[in-house]
Parts: sequence; C-alpha cells; structure tokens
Amino acid sequence: MATKAARKLSVLALEPLDARFLRRHQTVQGLDRRERDALGVNRVIRAFAGTIRRHLDGILAFIATGLRNGPIEGFNGKIRTITRRAYGFHSASSLISFIFLCCTGLTLHPVFKTP
Repeated sequence: MATKAARKLSVLALEPLDARFLRRHQTVQGLDRRERDALGVNRVIRAFAGTIRRHLDGILAFIATGLRNGPIEGFNGKIRTITRRAYGFHSASSLISFIFLCCTGLTLHPVFKTP
C-alpha cells in the first residue's frame, strides 16, 4: 500500500518534461529560456528525471518499508577488512572462524597456566 508521499513522488517522477512543462517554468533563478539552455539546465533536469524514473521502484520501496542497505554495507566492509587481516591463513575454515570471532562480540580471556 503506497503512502501519500509515495504517490506524490511517483506522480512527480512520471510527469513528462516536455515543451509545455518548460514553458510554464520560464525562469530558473531569474534566467530566461535562452540562458537556461546555454547553461545546460534543461539537460540537468532531464538527467535527474531519468534517474528518478530508473530508480522509482527502489525509491518507493524505501518510502513504504523504511529499509536501507547501510548496515549490510558496513558488515560487508568489516568482513573485507577481516579477510585482508587473514591473508596467509591456510584454509577457508580458518577465515570463517576468524570472521565469527570478530563479528559475534565474543570476548575471549587468555588462559594462564602456572607451573
């Protein structure tokens, strides 16, 4: 179920950027149409609209669910760092054990043996 903000965003993203739209918005920060064209503002607006259209499903999914991929990217970076630290291990099972050791929050205390 789409929220009000998601519906509004989808309507804005799907609105065509044609000559009628550009005629209605004659000025961008006090510039007339020829100056805007010279600065490439129309090209930038069209590129932005294209980006929104390409990623519309992901944008609407984020608005609807609130999920993001930041925590997963952080965890992936941590595992890559551990993999670099584990260079030279003889087997993949040693690397996997090292990842579990570093990512589980387990605290190991050294055992001291007295003679």
